[in-house]
Amino acid sequence: MRRVGGRFSRNVVLASGQRTSVRLERVLWAGYEEICRLVGLNRHELVRRIDGRRPAELGLTGAIRVFLMSYYRARSRLSAGSPNLQLAAALDALSEVGANTESKNKG
Repeated sequence: MRRVGGRFSRNVVLASGQRTSVRLERVLWAGYEEICRLVGLNRHELVRRIDGRRPAELGLTGAIRVFLMSYYRARSRLSAGSPNLQLAAALDALSEVGANTESKNKG
């Protein structure tokens, strides 16, 4: 992990095989790594799932932030649910971001 300003940068590999850097605050990386452990994915596998579900108008870093917030919101609502159920709910929330953006642009 490399520090860049107040954020820390990590390399990730997308589904296309492309390597890219993502900058997040340390506490967000800690949450991301916790989710990876809970659902049994490495950071590259999880970022590929997030990238595959994000709306085109949302950048990868923004999509990861939305995913993190959505995951922990789902975790608080679905406390009896499995980590994979919470993962599915958080990934579904990315689609909602795209739908909300489209409806705002039409109105």
